[in-house]
Amino acid sequence: MRTATHHNIKTVLASLLMATLALLLAGGCAVQEEQKSLADSTPETVDLLVSLGGESRAERFLGTFDEISTLTLDLTRNFDGREVVTGFALARDNVTGHWTGTLNNLIVSFDYTITGHAYKCTNCDNGSVAVENQHHLTWQQQDDGVGRNWSDAAAYCSSLSLAGYSDWWLPSKYQLVSLVDSSYSYPTINTNYFLNTQSTYYWSSTDHYFETPNAWAVGFDYGSTNDSSKTSNKLARCVRTGP
Repeated sequence: MRTATHHNIKTVLASLLMATLALLLAGGCAVQEEQKSLADSTPETVDLLVSLGGESRAERFLGTFDEISTLTLDLTRNFDGREVVTGFALARDNVTGHWTGTLNNLIVSFDYTITGHAYKCTNCDNGSVAVENQHHLTWQQQDDGVGRNWSDAAAYCSSLSLAGYSDWWLPSKYQLVSLVDSSYSYPTINTNYFLNTQSTYYWSSTDHYFETPNAWAVGFDYGSTNDSSKTSNKLARCVRTGP
């Protein structure tokens, strides 16, 4: 009886081992097939058409098509998680309200995750604020060009009175990074709405987790992030919940 039981256990273990090996081989083959498909694929030119008209969920989320000033797309390939397109700006057809663009060298045989960033401008005639719809934030359109240490930058934003609002704050690292637009260079930001932005670092409110005397800043020269001493001077762009 014990011999039979021991034999059965060995048989089950052997079966599990074979099943595991089969899964590993199948997964490896799938990756190899994807890589082979990638190597054998020919990039193509793709025409994009985005419509936000009507009472669609997208329109209710982003705002009606005539409120949006800029629409950009990010494309991430699902196979390997590679971000193949960042900040691709679409052009608006004022007659139809559609947004169009042409992507070159895109491999169409793969699945992609597409993230849209929609912007509109409010009170832009008097140089006050720009609104980024996706995150429902209102941004100071133009900073004052004054370098401040981290504490003074936070105090500047909290005391700012602009466009009839006084509830401004120094943005977090991730809020500030959301403004980086790699379709622009020096500075890497949409200069149609964020006027006179300098190609330098701007303070965020985010402390460095391990280096508490430091805080994170975002550089709009290359769109990079860097932790710096809180005593160093950098620019500040303030934000509030809005509109």
